[in-house]
Amino acid sequence: MIATVLLTRPVKQAERFAGALRDRFGATLPVLIAPKLEIIYDRVAAVRALRGAGGVIFTSENGVDACIGADIPANLPAFCVGPRTAKAAGAAGFAAHMGPGDAAGLIATIAGLKCAQEAAPLVHLHGAHVTGNVSGALAAHGIPTRGAVVYDQRPCPISQQARRLLAGSAPVILPLFSPRSAKLLTGDLAVSQAPLWIAAISPAVAQAVNVHSAAELQIRVARHPDADEIIAEIAELLENGSFLEDGTSAG
Repeated sequence: MIATVLLTRPVKQAERFAGALRDRFGATLPVLIAPKLEIIYDRVAAVRALRGAGGVIFTSENGVDACIGADIPANLPAFCVGPRTAKAAGAAGFAAHMGPGDAAGLIATIAGLKCAQEAAPLVHLHGAHVTGNVSGALAAHGIPTRGAVVYDQRPCPISQQARRLLAGSAPVILPLFSPRSAKLLTGDLAVSQAPLWIAAISPAVAQAVNVHSAAELQIRVARHPDADEIIAEIAELLENGSFLEDGTSAG
């Protein structure tokens, strides 16, 4: 029986991940995009936050997107969580510095950069829902840093097509990228009858999953917290379940 990958990320991120799935698996694997979150930008707040900042911190490219249209000072340094965010920041006009891919590593990187200390005060442009305290951690390292909310991740209902998918009998592969997303999906997954195969980006995300009614449940956790590892877990699920249309493995 054919499995479908259900993507509940915001549209931009979901479409990009769907493209990565096509690159890995071709057109054989069905993918349904049904966002549970939508991104609402506060561009006025972003413009205000940039005033007086010697440098900015981005832990998501959503923060960069909130600055689109702002008058960005030439060569304003941007300390970015990973390569995708750094690429977006560079394209937006910032002088981007790339971090190792996670917030803890980014904090350590910034704390060790002389140019970051010289650029202070820094401003962390982030969403309304965050985990950890980047500005507080950097302040503890002696780097004046403040935070500013420049976008919100608002819940929205998944589509009726997604509800029918979860109520069906064919397996559903569900990649999950944050504990909040997992929790927001609790109501939708509570009535799921389909075999459910979850690829979680971290143990914290796996622990936030609350499923009781699925015909079958398997949760796999990515070896590293990034999209490529989520795709690797999906490949394992496909190989183990032989869910591709032609019955062959994904490898």
